[in-house]
Amino acid sequence: AESIARLDGYGVSVVADPPDMGAVAARASVAIVPLRLGAGTRLKILEAMAWGLPVVSTTRGAEGLGVADGE
Repeated sequence: AESIARLDGYGVSVVADPPDMGAVAARASVAIVPLRLGAGTRLKILEAMAWGLPVVSTTRGAEGLGVADGE
């Protein structure tokens, strides 16, 4: 988390838990979801996909979503 936050400002905008994904997606070219731990639904990934954004995540981040690498 801290290493990701340090990327902010290098051509990257780090947005943690955006309240309105639509506003973020309108300015984004890709969604990155670097989850290493956790359980439950992956709503931010589904929202990003619904907005037509490519998603980069970990296997854990996309677990249970029925998605495949490169598709």
